[in-house]
Amino acid sequence: LGPALASPDKGLRIEALTLCGLWKLNAHAPAILRIMGDRKEATAVRAAAAEALGALRGPSLGKELAGLTTLGETPALRQAALASLARHDAARAAKRAGALLAETSPAEIGPLLAALLQRSDGAKALASALTETKISADTAKLARRWINAAGRNEPALTVVLDKLIGVQGSTAAYSP
Repeated sequence: LGPALASPDKGLRIEALTLCGLWKLNAHAPAILRIMGDRKEATAVRAAAAEALGALRGPSLGKELAGLTTLGETPALRQAALASLARHDAARAAKRAGALLAETSPAEIGPLLAALLQRSDGAKALASALTETKISADTAKLARRWINAAGRNEPALTVVLDKLIGVQGSTAAYSP
């Protein structure tokens, strides 16, 4: 796959990156990191590299992925990097998601939540992170609305979001 990663064909590079992630080819991690960090590279290729790194293992991959979750990157790349970072370190990804929720546009709230909540421990990690990072009540309302619309049952996260909104509520306990 080495020659395919260096190909001038963008589609071929994306497919090669996808295969590197699916096959967990750690040997190609340096090339994938180079592609991911190349700002001249197309966003789709960089996002595919970030997604591939989520499946690989290495001591510095979490740090590299966290570096792509800043406002200086495109939303698509931030979301791909956040989803991959959650595979490596859910708590770190949740802290980055909390910081991004405080600063990003409303249109990005759903994809950011989806990137983190795909992990089983993502909701608890985000709930913990949001107790430390304050987001606006409007952002909390949009996040709560997204969780409801997605049909997700995340009680720990819902309690934290309700506190940020200023709502005191309880979930009814139903008997089986």
